[in-house]
Amino acid sequence: MADMPTARWYRGAVVERDLIYVTGGMVNTSDFVATVESYNPATNTWTEEAPMLGTKQGPAVGLLGTTIVAADGGVQPGEITGDTEGYDAATNTWTELTADPTARVFSCFGSIGPKFYDIGGYLNNAGAPTTVSESFQLAKKKWTTTLAPIPQGTMLGSSAVYRGQLYCIGGWSTWQGTPINNVQIYQP
Repeated sequence: MADMPTARWYRGAVVERDLIYVTGGMVNTSDFVATVESYNPATNTWTEEAPMLGTKQGPAVGLLGTTIVAADGGVQPGEITGDTEGYDAATNTWTELTADPTARVFSCFGSIGPKFYDIGGYLNNAGAPTTVSESFQLAKKKWTTTLAPIPQGTMLGSSAVYRGQLYCIGGWSTWQGTPINNVQIYQP
């Protein structure tokens, strides 16, 4: 397959209208980017899209309707933001959305119905990850912060939505600690 134009890690990815959008990330240990590129599997081609409003290393991304939501992330080494942005692929534009009250990076995330979930993650405190679980509704432009916490805080794990449930798979329970092998499921 065609190589991604911008080599990077700690990026977000989401599918919208049969295209894969790759958002943000790091190109080296001190260079975080706002780069957005889309991949068309049918033609094996990449397209550079409008960049995000700000840099995001390790953003949480999801799709609400036809809007790609990119929340949180590192803006530079040691600085984490709760900034949330929305992308309209039809107009190739980003808009500022309501910021996540719990600024974090490397969380478990995904969209289920009209809500985008952001769970756990690292708070830039060099300790254990948070257990805070939140959801965002685009129609209300509001974060809900009263969800049940994740049983074990995790960061740098994998996320997947399956049959209306968010799976938080593995990760670390402390910064640069021993990886965990559990699967935690959020059932809205």
